[in-house]
Amino acid sequence: MNKKIVAMLTATVVALGIMTTNYSSIAYAAEATEATEQVEGEAPVSDEMQSEEASEASEVEEETAKDEKEMDNIDRAKNGVVQINCVYKTSDNISHILRGASGILIGEADGTEYVLTSLALMTPDDETKNSFLTALGVSADDRERATLSYEVVIENDMTTEASLVNSSIDLDLAVFKLSQSLYNRTPMTFLYSADNNKSDYNSVSSAYALGFPDAIVFETNEVYYSNDRVNKTSGQICNIIAEGDTQWVEHTAQVGENNAGGPIITEDGYVIGMNTLRAEGNYYYATSSNTIVKALNGMGLAFSSKTFADLQAEIEADKPAPVEPQVIEKQEKIPVWVIVMTIVLAVVVIVLVVVVIIILVKGNKSNAAKKEEPVKVSPTAQYRAQSTVPAGFAGDSTSSDTTVLGAGTSVSDSMTGTNMAAPSQQLNGGYLERTKNNDNIAITKTNFCIGKDDLHCDYCIRDNNTISRQHAVFTIKGNSVFVEDNHSKNGTFLNDVMLVAGQPQELRVGDVIKLSNEEFVYRK
Repeated sequence: MNKKIVAMLTATVVALGIMTTNYSSIAYAAEATEATEQVEGEAPVSDEMQSEEASEASEVEEETAKDEKEMDNIDRAKNGVVQINCVYKTSDNISHILRGASGILIGEADGTEYVLTSLALMTPDDETKNSFLTALGVSADDRERATLSYEVVIENDMTTEASLVNSSIDLDLAVFKLSQSLYNRTPMTFLYSADNNKSDYNSVSSAYALGFPDAIVFETNEVYYSNDRVNKTSGQICNIIAEGDTQWVEHTAQVGENNAGGPIITEDGYVIGMNTLRAEGNYYYATSSNTIVKALNGMGLAFSSKTFADLQAEIEADKPAPVEPQVIEKQEKIPVWVIVMTIVLAVVVIVLVVVVIIILVKGNKSNAAKKEEPVKVSPTAQYRAQSTVPAGFAGDSTSSDTTVLGAGTSVSDSMTGTNMAAPSQQLNGGYLERTKNNDNIAITKTNFCIGKDDLHCDYCIRDNNTISRQHAVFTIKGNSVFVEDNHSKNGTFLNDVMLVAGQPQELRVGDVIKLSNEEFVYRK
């Protein structure tokens, strides 16, 4: 009869194996069908979380690359900002700075170069001039005949002479010609509208005013700034003001005597105006690039420029061409009724096998009872063996909504009535105290997984929809235990610090671990 039972058990196992294989095949076919319906290049539904993480990482990389490119453009633009000084030269050819200003270098590096700056800063009034000359010890007669000249800083206190070739009080613009080219600087490029359309400036949002740290004034701050001292002030373009034929760029980047005469630039490093001392409250005004380009073209000067339309065309040309999706041929889906019938058939077969086994076992017991002789029973007390649960497994408090797979069991010794725990190959990695229901979850494997997938997890959480299928892994290495986020959707937190997916962190007794919003405390 025992052979019959073994045969029936074997048949049950085979039947279950066949049903499992059929169900797995059907499930695999269904997944394959879903995969073939997707457009090539798109992530499958089962990889949704990884796709989201990859997308976020890609966005961060793009934003970082954009910021780095913006900084490079601004740094290159700083190389076109120069210091121009209004000076008085003594008879022994020593220059004394009356006033300095920021300037915009234009022209051709291998040709004639010019500096644009604020006319107001370069043309002091008579009172300021006389006070300056008096402080230098120039006599009254000489003060009447004294003339001021202009110099542009090359490096440190090395300068080159500059001569005023044209100016405009209305534009607060002065154009100076250099006596030699500056080979350690790069002329700047103006961005303007070919048809003088002020609405083209709407494509610019952020803007930066470039200049020097402090105002350059006699006896207060007589310094020579190099291009590595150029700083920037950030702001936004607010409006373009038209006054007759002149256009002014209204912005919020702070301007003072330290950076007036310098450029207001875009994040790409193009000049869209020259800053002036004109201001109204928190709004500052720069002579627009449209107006300056018209003036420079009228003077016949050679300089670098680019239209808004040309810049937009370059941006469009740099964009990667869209990838045309390739649709894979759709396979025929497995009908739902086939899956349902397979499951029902499996249940029926299992029930029939169980019924036959029960009948056979009862018959075997009945026949054995007839053949056995009565056995004398000793009057001594009998002891019932108690099952023993290893410490830390909380066998009596496990929630119905959670399951610990592979938990330890115990063996009862019927001769002595004492409990003997079965040998265990399990490791002691401490345990997790679940705050929600005070469950104690022993970490007994090298890699102990927690999630809502009861097939692949060592501790299954069914009552929290924010937990991922394989949310986190606890790893035992020597005497240490590490926790690692397994690319979960809602994250894993150690002492309220979100873990980076795939990077294990060592646990210490008392650490608080959160899987999404599910809290555990590590104990040992």
